[in-house]
Amino acid sequence: MSKNSVNKLESTCFVLIALLLLNVIIYSPSINGYFLADDFIHISYLSEVIHKHPLAIFANFYTNWLQSAGTQFYRPLITLSLACDYLVWGSNAIGFHLSNLAFQIISTILLYFVAHKIAMVLGNSWAKRLAAITAALFAVYPLHPEVVSWIIGRVDSIATMFYLAAFFLFIEYQKSLRNQQSLKLPASYMLGSSLFFYFCSVLSKEIAVTLPIILWLWLFLFTDSEKKSWTKIGWALKRTMPYWSLLVLYLGIRTFSLGTIYGGYGGSLSIDITQVMQRFSAIKLIFPFNDSLLSPRNFLRYVLCALYGLGAIVLLIRFLRKQVSHNVRKLLLFAIVWSVTSLLPALPVLELGEDLAGSRLIYLASAAICFLLSLVVVPVSDMNPQGNSEHGQFIDRVLVSLGWCICGALITTFGVIAYANNVPWRNASDEARALQKDLIGQQEKIGSGQKLVLLNIPNSYKGAHILYNGTTLELLCSPALTGRNTSPRIVTFEAPLFGDPDLLNCSRLQRFFKEKGKYVFLAWAAIPNKEATYNKKLCNSNHGGSLKEVDLQDKSSIELDLTNRLVKIDSKSEMPSQKSSATNKIVLSPDKFESATIEGLNLDTSRAAFLEITIETKQTNEFNRGKRGWLQLQWSSGDKDAPVQRGCLTQPLILEESRQSYLFNLAEHKSWLLCRNIRTLTIMAGSGNYKLEIQNVRFRNPLSLVPQFDLDPKLVPHEDNVGLYHLNHDQIFYCIYDASKITGAVAVVYEISNPNIWFEHENQTFNANHLSEHTIVRKQLQHLQGEFMISGNQIGTGYFEVHLAALDKNGKVLGLTSYPICGQVAAP
Repeated sequence: MSKNSVNKLESTCFVLIALLLLNVIIYSPSINGYFLADDFIHISYLSEVIHKHPLAIFANFYTNWLQSAGTQFYRPLITLSLACDYLVWGSNAIGFHLSNLAFQIISTILLYFVAHKIAMVLGNSWAKRLAAITAALFAVYPLHPEVVSWIIGRVDSIATMFYLAAFFLFIEYQKSLRNQQSLKLPASYMLGSSLFFYFCSVLSKEIAVTLPIILWLWLFLFTDSEKKSWTKIGWALKRTMPYWSLLVLYLGIRTFSLGTIYGGYGGSLSIDITQVMQRFSAIKLIFPFNDSLLSPRNFLRYVLCALYGLGAIVLLIRFLRKQVSHNVRKLLLFAIVWSVTSLLPALPVLELGEDLAGSRLIYLASAAICFLLSLVVVPVSDMNPQGNSEHGQFIDRVLVSLGWCICGALITTFGVIAYANNVPWRNASDEARALQKDLIGQQEKIGSGQKLVLLNIPNSYKGAHILYNGTTLELLCSPALTGRNTSPRIVTFEAPLFGDPDLLNCSRLQRFFKEKGKYVFLAWAAIPNKEATYNKKLCNSNHGGSLKEVDLQDKSSIELDLTNRLVKIDSKSEMPSQKSSATNKIVLSPDKFESATIEGLNLDTSRAAFLEITIETKQTNEFNRGKRGWLQLQWSSGDKDAPVQRGCLTQPLILEESRQSYLFNLAEHKSWLLCRNIRTLTIMAGSGNYKLEIQNVRFRNPLSLVPQFDLDPKLVPHEDNVGLYHLNHDQIFYCIYDASKITGAVAVVYEISNPNIWFEHENQTFNANHLSEHTIVRKQLQHLQGEFMISGNQIGTGYFEVHLAALDKNGKVLGLTSYPICGQVAAP
């Protein structure tokens, strides 16, 4: 081996070691993490299959992923990777986290080699530098913690790993076609290996389908420059034809396995670009801050803005001095198209918000984004010392030095942000472990005939998922993780599948009060994180919580007028002001950040239920007419030991010059019930050119608003601990109802939802003021109180809900719909 070859090998090894260390520094604290959210579903599946039906693992190659009825995904290789970890580590989460870190490191190294191959048009020296910066940015990219620290996040890192391997081998294949004799492996091996890795990539996640487009673009831009453009289009398409053919084969297998070519959540991935843009904040791609961790004034935001600004200035000067060559322009074009194309498959479900939840979906695209960033900040120069003046050479040296300083500072800044963004995932693991430990401990304290009623669970922590619903809570306490099945003694009020984690079915809770001695009511109280900003030792991972016993009282609801206790607050002065002497009413000007508050309350949350606020809107600008704002109700607890200390609800505000009543159903929210005793209520509105005159604020008795609806206690079918009644197709259950206390009611109508549809998903509330648009049965009843029967044959296979509403003489819903009864009809 020549000295030059040794030097090249040493430099490459140095870069790879540096990339390894970057990943280890940021993500090694996650190795001791626990399972979270979807992880529990996969671990339970693996425990069941491997110990009882090991060959069922391979059913994922010709059926839906995990044979799940709720979603349609085709990702058999992910299950194989998890099965390999399970065979080695069992239910020890450390081994799974080690694998996740390994996938991240391998993806980083592969990106280095791919970026080097792509950038070879600049020459070997600049290509190596560009590749090193690209891979370093990828290693510390702040949107990667969800993929690396969440075990099931490996879906994206595995797909990306195979994607980059296929890309690299394709470039090597093209090289081998030009110089077959200098390579040890023939071209056919290169092509076959590349196709194999591409197939593995799409078998890991659908997002990899875009690779043939990128390979075609690379061929079109960077090879056989002597060909004419229109000739290169067909030539590049012919060269990539094996990949297009493999893509068609994959889509055929996927369609056969799922019964649809699309799949995904709900079986469809149709794109509504308006909704996508509302959910997806593109600015997070280059300013990847978790807003729940780092305040808007955090110094890291200013540092990143300064680095981007300097990088843009350096790039502009390079353009003006004609130092950006034609090849660099082509690389910039390639990187932009690569980034956008890689994002396209994720758009239907992409929701990158303030807390970065869902950031795993841009993992593949981040490889292209990092390549694009490196092209902007790396000072690729075509300067010619012999052709420039001494002054020009000085400017060139300054630009190069400044560019490398920006690169180093950007990698460092990204690394610090990534380390901070990873903290919630470590804290989420601590909280999941603490809940599991407390549940086991509480079960040892209660009597043999008692059950635990868990009123809330830790759903997420600053964007890191913990438990989605009652199903994942049940799996947290399953034998696969605890060695014994403790879940039968735990009753939960979480949604069976997906829904607002703050909603509470009060009607179901009332049933438990009737046999209160059989149940112990518990609530999860997380440890408040006072270290809200990075410069207050954010990176200390010391989070958790504990279960608190809650003494809830089944008291009758109250009617109470609070209008005369309202006081207006100006947030600038934070001093109360008097009511308007002319109207004796509170008048708010939202553009001045004014709010109305009531202090010194002593409200028992088990009594107060429905708060009605009547407001008259006064326009000050015609532009606002017919528009919508928002009205928010905030509350805080006067009980320091309450599991929840504060909460808020928001409703649309109708900006019309008319009197409107807004009804807040507080009783159906855990954040209200678990405050136990309310000290303060605050009313706020979104800023705008209007004024709000608060006419009255009063609590109303729910008996005059919500019909009573339940099952006949003598003929109740089986109800599980999540609150689902289980029926067969030929089974009947009997419902009893009473809407006679609803003033003005002349009829009652009941509705059964479409299979696998929840009413509350329409309005984010159990008690809507209108009938549903998603019903399979809607039937009017003759009397205001009585009973009726429902058969499983009316519903069809799947989950369902039943609720009813009182109607006036015009057929309009009076008050609100009843709390629903939830169930599941088994397949015949």
